[in-house]
Amino acid sequence: MAKCSCSLRNRCSIPSNIPDVKPGDYPLGSLLSRGAARALASTYVQQDNQQVEDWLKNLTPLEQAFVEETENPNIRVLILRLLRVAQDREMAYGKVLRWPTAEEIRHNRAVRSEVVRIFGGEALSAYSSDSRKWNGMTAIAEKNLRAGAK
Repeated sequence: MAKCSCSLRNRCSIPSNIPDVKPGDYPLGSLLSRGAARALASTYVQQDNQQVEDWLKNLTPLEQAFVEETENPNIRVLILRLLRVAQDREMAYGKVLRWPTAEEIRHNRAVRSEVVRIFGGEALSAYSSDSRKWNGMTAIAEKNLRAGAK
């Protein structure tokens, strides 16, 4: 991972391993200036991709379950960051949170998908405004899932 050379006051955005050639070294709008800008942008993209890959390595079963159906790697990283912050806070404050198991996460995801499949747009309004109706919908969806599994 790239190290930044920056002070505490000035937040760094330029990694220390950028190409030696900088767009400002050439006349504005010249081919050389544009080429240097492309090289700089390419370096940023490569570093960003490497950081995402680093975040998605060696996930625990719980972390894997949280992000497994999320296609966007940047959203996966965001979910993992939120989860890890919550786990760090749990340890820092000495609180024990009841984390769902990976199987529970997958089951709940399947139930939600079944509710949406059965009830469509009605499911979203029930989820956000009518917990009794939502619970009834999830009960029907669970029943369908159990019947389909047999």
